Amino acid sequence: MEDIDGEINQPNSQGNEKGCDLINELDSMISDMEEHITETKNFLSEVETDMQDLENDVLKIQNLIQEANNTLEVLSEDYGKHLPNCENNIDKDYAYMYAKKAQWQTLLHDILGLINPIGAFFITLRIFISNYIELLYHAYYLKEFEMDKYYHSKANCEATQEMGIIGLKAAEFLGNAKEGYDQYTYVHTHKVTLEEAIADSERDQVANRLGRERGRKYPYCDCSILMHDLLPDYKK
Repeated sequence: MEDIDGEINQPNSQGNEKGCDLINELDSMISDMEEHITETKNFLSEVETDMQDLENDVLKIQNLIQEANNTLEVLSEDYGKHLPNCENNIDKDYAYMYAKKAQWQTLLHDILGLINPIGAFFITLRIFISNYIELLYHAYYLKEFEMDKYYHSKANCEATQEMGIIGLKAAEFLGNAKEGYDQYTYVHTHKVTLEEAIADSERDQVANRLGRERGRKYPYCDCSILMHDLLPDYKK
């Protein structure tokens, strides 16, 4: 077809090429999305399988702990009643079974924390808040001071005992966050130097770490007893 100047209109080949390129890009994007969806489905399937395995492990460990309790109940009847060299002495058997029970309990708390890490974090936060409220009660109502190291360690101990490795990590995170905040504010509120604020914070961190270590090592012991040595002298 000719225009008014007698020139022949040519098809828009560049436009057609762009259209084809766009279609190819869309096809490629769709293909990538389908591949990602398949990978996600496989991943979720693996996660679901892993979660089921963890839940099965929980049941197995709970059964082991129950068996340990039954064994300890039987052994407790003769525990401490025989001389060390007596053939009927079962004290070592009792100690061994108690240690195994503690290991299984720690493992159980680890798995429960892994199954629900968000819940474990909020439980740890609740433990920290409850200990902080106790600290304020002693300081402002009972006028009992120098209790902060004890309650720092006790909170870390309880979180580690109750929520296992996730509780330990959550306690470490919360402890670091609080001490970082304290270092900044104490310079202004307590009129101390930055070096003094850091030194005080490190003393708190020593108590934090000690609480986590003891809570991990002694999952059945009351943290108020485990951390008793951090009470001020007038409370001992």
